[in-house]
Amino acid sequence: MTEKPTYNELLERIVKLEEDASSYRSLTDNSSDLLYRTDLQGKIIYISRSVYGLSGYTLDEAIGMDMAKEVYLFPQEREKFLMKLQKEGKVNNFEAQLKRKDGSIWWASTNAHFYKNPDGVILGVEGITRDISELKAAQKAQQELIIQLQDAIEKVKTLSGLLPI
Repeated sequence: MTEKPTYNELLERIVKLEEDASSYRSLTDNSSDLLYRTDLQGKIIYISRSVYGLSGYTLDEAIGMDMAKEVYLFPQEREKFLMKLQKEGKVNNFEAQLKRKDGSIWWASTNAHFYKNPDGVILGVEGITRDISELKAAQKAQQELIIQLQDAIEKVKTLSGLLPI
C-alpha cells in the first residue's frame, strides 16, 4: 500500500500546480496569436486576450459569438474549414477573411483540431489563429509587380520588332 502524502507534500504539489497554471496563463495571455475553443455549435467558449488587439472585441464580447455568422466574412469558409477538419482530423494554415468589431476585414491563418473528452467524444474545436494581413498585402503587391513586368517585357518585344537594330 502506498503512503498517503503529508500535508506539506500536498501543499507543495498545489503550489507547483499553481505555478504551472500561471505560466500557461501567461503564455496565452501574452501571445500575439489568438488561441480559441468553440463548442460543437461553433460558439466561442474560450478565447485568449489577444482577441482584442486582433479583432477589437473584448473577451466578454467574444465569448458566445457564432464563428460562422459573426466572425467569418464568408460563412461558407467556416463550412470548408469544418469539412477539412472532419476529413483530416486537423487543419493547418487555413486562410480566411475575418471581421473586426469596427467592420474592417483581416486575413487569418488557423491551425486547429477537435478537442475531446477523456472518452474520445468530440466536444468542439480548438486552435490558434494568426493575422496574415501583411503577408496577403505583400503577395498582392508581388502579383501586381509581376503583371507590370510581364507588360513591360511585351512592350519591349513589340518595340524590338519595330526598331531597326
